[in-house]
Amino acid sequence: MHLFDITDSYDTVYNWFGILKTQKNIETIGYVIMPNHVHCILYFPDENFDLNMLLSNGKRFMAYEIVNRLQQQDQKDILATLQNALTEREIR
Repeated sequence: MHLFDITDSYDTVYNWFGILKTQKNIETIGYVIMPNHVHCILYFPDENFDLNMLLSNGKRFMAYEIVNRLQQQDQKDILATLQNALTEREIR
């Protein structure tokens, strides 16, 4: 689903890049924001980082904002589709 496009949430990616810079000193070297996903090249000056945790936190940060915007736009069909796609593990 083209959720970045539907919710005009491209700014959430830029906000995440800002958080990476200010909180973790991680530089964004390059990126492409597509309507439904993001590619980025990041520079980690510190070798002690957890890439999985970093990416999962970023996805969670953006997902909450996208859901908020879908709710504000009263996009009930899309919200229902997303909710129905959740696994038991994701619901917990």
